Amino acid sequence: MILRDLAHSIRRQDWFAVAIEFLIVVAGIFVGLQVTDWNERRQLRERELNYLQRMSEDLSKMEAEFHQILEYGGDRSEVVMRALRALEQCDASLATPDDFRITFADYQTQPTPTIITRTYEEMVWTFPTMQRAVPTCASSTLRPRAGIANCATPPGRFAT
Repeated sequence: MILRDLAHSIRRQDWFAVAIEFLIVVAGIFVGLQVTDWNERRQLRERELNYLQRMSEDLSKMEAEFHQILEYGGDRSEVVMRALRALEQCDASLATPDDFRITFADYQTQPTPTIITRTYEEMVWTFPTMQRAVPTCASSTLRPRAGIANCATPPGRFAT
């Protein structure tokens, strides 16, 4: 309908009507773009809140696991420290044989904490701008003894 009115106004050379109809079309496009932008920002905020909630849950799970590990080893810290001091100073008289036995047995059975990175990894891969800014681990868990040095970035994963 607008196109037909516009063609009719051009044929009659009614430039005021042509300008008004052109402004209506431009305003409609502008409003449409603003609504689209608003909707994208709203969806982005919803995803952000979802990621924050999931990361909070992940951190709570990790915190509970860390507390369990600390409780497991809390009673033995004096024994372990005596054995480690004896090993550092090469003086077996600083600790009893039971201290060494308990220390090495605990070392073999000490639970390793799990670092949960699923939500973080998903968030990084969902937002392309973060892929270049934040290096991530190839695996879903880190081993505390290995440290971040073993967290290698696959070749070509991030743009330079």
